[in-house]
Amino acid sequence: MDDKSMDHQSENGDAENAEEGPLLVQLRKEKENMETEFGQKRAKFKELFLQKEVELEGERQQREALMEELRALQRELDETRSLLLVTQCEQENELESERRRHHEEMASLQHILKENTEEALRSSGRYEKELVRYKKHAERLEQELHELKAQQAQDSDNSVENLEESMRKAQEDAEMLRSLVVPLEEEIKALKDKLRSTDEQLHVYEAAFTGLVHGLGSGTLSDAVRGSSPAEVLSHLDDKLNSLCKGLQAEKASRSDLEMYVAVLNTQKTVMQEDMDQLRKQFQEVCQLLEREKRDHTCLKRTWQMANDRFLEAQQAHVRDLARLQAVLTADQQRRLAHLRRADANRPASPRRKDAETAALPPVSSAAGTNSELVPCPVQEPELQEALHSVSPLPTSSPKPGHRFTAVEPRLFSKASTLPGRATNDQRMRSSPADLNACKLSPASLLAAKQSHRRSLSSSDLPSDTDNCLAVPAARGMEDTRSLGDYGGAILNAGGIGLTGDQLSALSDETPEMEARRSLMEVARTEHDDGFCVGKRVVSDKEWRLLEEELKRLRERLCQPCEMCSNYELQLQQVQRDLDRHTKELGTARQDLSHERDYRQQLEQRFADSATDVQHQMSELQSRLSASEAALAETQQAHAESSQQAQQELARLHSQLVALRDQAQRLEDENNQLLGRYVAKARQLQDEPINLPDSLEELRFQCLQLQEDLIKVQLDKETLEENLRGQILFLRDQASSELNCKQQIERTLTHEADQLRRQLDQLISVREELEKERQVREEKEKCLQACEARLAQLTSQLDERVVSLQRGHDQLTTTKEKLEEEVQRLRSRVQTLQAELDNSEAVQRDFVKLSQSLQVELEKIRQSDSEVRWQHEDDVNECSGCKKALHSRKEKPHCSHCGKIFCTECLGRVVRSGPKLRPFPVCNVCHTLLDRDTAPYFSSEPPQTPS
Repeated sequence: MDDKSMDHQSENGDAENAEEGPLLVQLRKEKENMETEFGQKRAKFKELFLQKEVELEGERQQREALMEELRALQRELDETRSLLLVTQCEQENELESERRRHHEEMASLQHILKENTEEALRSSGRYEKELVRYKKHAERLEQELHELKAQQAQDSDNSVENLEESMRKAQEDAEMLRSLVVPLEEEIKALKDKLRSTDEQLHVYEAAFTGLVHGLGSGTLSDAVRGSSPAEVLSHLDDKLNSLCKGLQAEKASRSDLEMYVAVLNTQKTVMQEDMDQLRKQFQEVCQLLEREKRDHTCLKRTWQMANDRFLEAQQAHVRDLARLQAVLTADQQRRLAHLRRADANRPASPRRKDAETAALPPVSSAAGTNSELVPCPVQEPELQEALHSVSPLPTSSPKPGHRFTAVEPRLFSKASTLPGRATNDQRMRSSPADLNACKLSPASLLAAKQSHRRSLSSSDLPSDTDNCLAVPAARGMEDTRSLGDYGGAILNAGGIGLTGDQLSALSDETPEMEARRSLMEVARTEHDDGFCVGKRVVSDKEWRLLEEELKRLRERLCQPCEMCSNYELQLQQVQRDLDRHTKELGTARQDLSHERDYRQQLEQRFADSATDVQHQMSELQSRLSASEAALAETQQAHAESSQQAQQELARLHSQLVALRDQAQRLEDENNQLLGRYVAKARQLQDEPINLPDSLEELRFQCLQLQEDLIKVQLDKETLEENLRGQILFLRDQASSELNCKQQIERTLTHEADQLRRQLDQLISVREELEKERQVREEKEKCLQACEARLAQLTSQLDERVVSLQRGHDQLTTTKEKLEEEVQRLRSRVQTLQAELDNSEAVQRDFVKLSQSLQVELEKIRQSDSEVRWQHEDDVNECSGCKKALHSRKEKPHCSHCGKIFCTECLGRVVRSGPKLRPFPVCNVCHTLLDRDTAPYFSSEPPQTPS
């Protein structure tokens, strides 16, 4: 439509141009305004786009820089951790090596001390022997001197010649003594020098003998020798040496006693631990057995409950059967039964039964003579007596002759359940086997009931139904009579109840069958009151006999005890006995366990005391662990360096963060500057002249084109805004994630710094402990130096005392060498004789084995003539030679000569035979018999001993 109007206007010419002049001006102004707005918006969009690109580039660079820093920090942190781990491992290794070295040094020192102690003991023994020999020699010299003095005194009395001769002999003796003393003094000096050089090497390890050596005194040998005779000097030295030997022996005995005591304590501890383990196992077994017995008791109790329920159901079924039998009896039959009951009651009963009847049946009060026309009869029938016997231990009782007879209705039988005081289910669950046994009939009452029933039951003596029908209305108006259920309840109440209330209620409650039967009987009774006559029978003789037989079977079933109940009762009693026995055993085991626990506590107290002593001794050894101080110092230095590096790294990161903030501020300033530049450009575009087309069609076309360009620009603007918005959100998320990562790194570094700080605190505490240990070590070293000085002093004194004991060392050495040579010669001779004896015994044993083996083989060869030599694989399960077990047929090869089965090791020999000299595997015995050129099988090793 617009195109048509434009064509029409173009045809009109100049007239229309005059009219369209103001419109073109207006359109041009609108176009200029739109171009100006479009330029401004495009400049703003471009500026915003460039700004976002710059920000994105800056954020990307910042992110890359932070990632690089993070990786560098992670690498440095890993290196620090590895260095710390290596340092800890090195420290642990050094501590372990130092500890091992200290243990080795202690072991070596103990070994050296032990060797020195043994050497001192041997030297003291040797010196003691020398002193004994010297003492004997001094005594002999003193005896000769006394003899010479006595002889000189006798000679001086005789003559001067004898005096001169005695003087000459005295001078000779003095010269002889001088010749003996001078070499001895020289020898003593040489031995003293030698002993001093030897003791200079051992004086460090003889601190244990300070107390013993201190007891020898402070005098020197020269002081003891000066002004004393040789006998006094020897006695003095003997006393000193004896005291030294006693001290050494006492120390050795105390040490051996201590070792023996420790060994005995360890043995007792081991034995007690084994006993405790055994008692613990026995206690666990007893507990398991008790739990198993409890479970069995629970199962048996549940089974008892099931059996009790079954028994009650059976009794209820029997009562229902008796009620059915009673319902079909006629009055004539009931009358005859009453007659038989009176006959049985008139018979003399046993005193025991009379007492039971008197105790069971209470007296029944009768009314004034209104009921004299009724026939007297027993209150209970035989069937009901049997039923009552099954639920009560009381025997049946017969009524007195004065009691009146009343007909019993079937509905009144249910009144036996009206017993006072019902028991609950818990009482029934707690009913013991004794209560169930009390419910059973005594043998005498059962036999009497059976005999009376046999005498009373007869099909010809039953009363008629007429009396029953006549007696029913009268029975309703009688006050001196009672129903059968009431009478049975009175008997049960008088004689004592053997069953619980629930059991009696289960026996006596009416069932649906009993209710239906009672309703039928009431209906029939109302009809019988008007139409029945005397003597009319209800059932035939055949049916009556069947009823009698059924009644007998029911009575027999009621009289038989329940085998299941008796078995359960026996099992329950056995379980109770086992439970009592196990309870006693458990009490005994607990007492034993308490005794063992007390004894173990005493032993542990003793061991704790011994452990404290050992710990006190080990504390001296632990004082040498101060050598690990250097390693600890190195570790502290490494930790300080790592912490310093971490602080430097944190400072560097902080400086980089400040630099990044400055850079972001600078970029923001540059962005603002660029924004002002683009605004200037937009202004320049706005100031430019606007060139519009002259024709209206071109103007309209340009307007449409500008409108389309504006739509495209708007679409591009919206797309760009969406893209920029998404990029802004992405950059914000990225920045937040980087910030979170940075915070996580800072937290991790802070946590690690805290850990390193705690480790530093621990190292400081360890260092303080090491300082304390160093102080203790210095104190111990001072004590050790004082002890060494004391030991040196005592060693010098010991040197001076021991020199006197070395005078006869050469003679003892030569004697010892001779004796050692003699002992060595005798020992070699004894070894040679022992070896010859062992060889002869071994040869004798081999000969015995050989003779036994040959006898067995000879016996086998003799027996082989009477049986087949080839053994079957199924008959032999072991090798005939070495008795090795053989399982499969492949493991059972035969000997080609004797036919016996051997293993592959015993058939290792081969014999060639036949014209082609084929190889045949044979056993050792057959190889010896067949091959005469080789040695027998028993020449290299003894044969197997025959079993």
